[in-house]
Amino acid sequence: MEIYKYQPISEYFWKNLINDELWFNNPRNFNDWYDSNLPLNFDYTRTEIEEFIKHSYYNNFGNLERFEEMFSKDIDHLSSNKLEREKYFKDITDHYINNHIGITCFSKEGINTGLWGYYGDNKGVCLVFDSEKDKEYFKNLYNVTYVEKLPSIKLRLEFLPDDLRDYLTIKTTNWKYEDEIRLFRHKSGNDKYDISSLIKVIFGMKTNPKDINKIRSICLLKNKDIKFYRTEDGGGNFVLKEF
Repeated sequence: MEIYKYQPISEYFWKNLINDELWFNNPRNFNDWYDSNLPLNFDYTRTEIEEFIKHSYYNNFGNLERFEEMFSKDIDHLSSNKLEREKYFKDITDHYINNHIGITCFSKEGINTGLWGYYGDNKGVCLVFDSEKDKEYFKNLYNVTYVEKLPSIKLRLEFLPDDLRDYLTIKTTNWKYEDEIRLFRHKSGNDKYDISSLIKVIFGMKTNPKDINKIRSICLLKNKDIKFYRTEDGGGNFVLKEF
């Protein structure tokens, strides 16, 4: 499957292009406030709260009696106090996402006028990957779902993958034009891809010719099969021209 990585040309872009890397961002840094920040439902039962705290802390105490002595009142308090429960589990959720989630975003479209305009006023670049050429790297790809109204999500306290995937891949229809697909990692940071998976580079209509030549030179040194395209005005729609 071809996936499209729109990017402005910046210092970070050059570094990642030279190193064959993509940046996996912490979702808390995304520009949409509600992206990966859906309303959460923290209506957990006392048993669920007890099991979570036991799983988190029990190994530090060694015996059940000592554990219950230390945490019984806390469990009762969280069970009966909605505001405290919401704050406690929101902090835990945020801590987990901040430390264990990295996401890089793609589109399923290479001629998306909205994305070309957003990423550098048509002066940017779009890297096109074939996910089949590096299946291990691209194995955690998930489509974004677009909804009119954001749902309230109840995460299971084990932070199971299915729950987190829903939480991190639902956006409002305001963003539907992006036709987005996301790739996940267990932390933020750079991750190196197989250069054979980079199959095309698309330049915007206003991309600087010096940048185009530099990008072509870097890419062709690594993979002579990479093809290069430029977006052009097709009379109301963008078209791609190979060069």
